[in-house]
Parts: sequence; C-alpha cells; structure tokens
Amino acid sequence: QEGAVLKKRFDDIFDSTRYAKALVAIKDSRKSYFSDMKDMKAELEGLNSHKHAANGFKNELEATKDNISAVDDEIQKFEANVVEEEEKAAEARAVLVQVQEFSERLTFKQGDLEKEDAVLEQVQKSLGEKDMTQTHSYEELKQMLRELD
Repeated sequence: QEGAVLKKRFDDIFDSTRYAKALVAIKDSRKSYFSDMKDMKAELEGLNSHKHAANGFKNELEATKDNISAVDDEIQKFEANVVEEEEKAAEARAVLVQVQEFSERLTFKQGDLEKEDAVLEQVQKSLGEKDMTQTHSYEELKQMLRELD
C-alpha cells in the first residue's frame, strides 16, 4: 500500500507540474495571440488607410477621365470650327480675287473713259463750235443727224 500511496503522490506531483506547465503554455499562447492580434490590428489599419487612399485615387481617376472627355469634346468642336472658318476664309479669298479683278477692270475702264474725254475735248476744240448737247435735246440732235445724212 505504501507503494500505492507513494505512486499516487508522485502522480499528483506530476499532474500538478503538468497543470502548471499547461497554465504557462496557455499564458504564453495568450500573449502570443494578443501580440499577433495587435500586429493584425495595425496591419488592418494600414490596409484601411490604403483602401481609403485607393478610393480617393479611383475618384480622382474618374474625375480626370470626365475632364479628358470634356476636353476631347471641346477639341472636336474647335476642329469643326476650324474647318468651317477655313471654308469661310476660302470663300473670302475668292470674293477678294473677284473684287481685285473688278477693281482692275474699273481702273482700265476709267483710263479708257479719260482717253475718250480727252479725244472728245480735242474734237470739240477743233470744231470750234459750242456744245450742242447743252442747248438741244437728245431728240433734236438725232433729228439734225438724220438731216445731215
């Protein structure tokens, strides 16, 4: 019996040692889990801040795409206006060429008219008579011309 009592005592001692070791292991595990939890919380905070920044970048990207689209629309409008203005400029150049041609013809005709006036003036001087157009009507002059023929 003494052996049995002794054995029971040894078992109790070893059981309490195992229990103490288990408590130490639980404490160590708990510390480890709390440390891991703190690290994971810090990592989660970092990921949340990255997520927030990514959402901001995403919103900024969308706004920039909208701005680019608006600028592209304006560019297309301006290109259409440029084409329209170039067509107007071509029409204006054509009109300008016509005006210059007309001006040249007018200058030429004015020169012809001045020459004719000079010839008429010389003829009037050589005839020595008064200008009958001042004293007679057109019909009277026509009648006189018929009588001369």
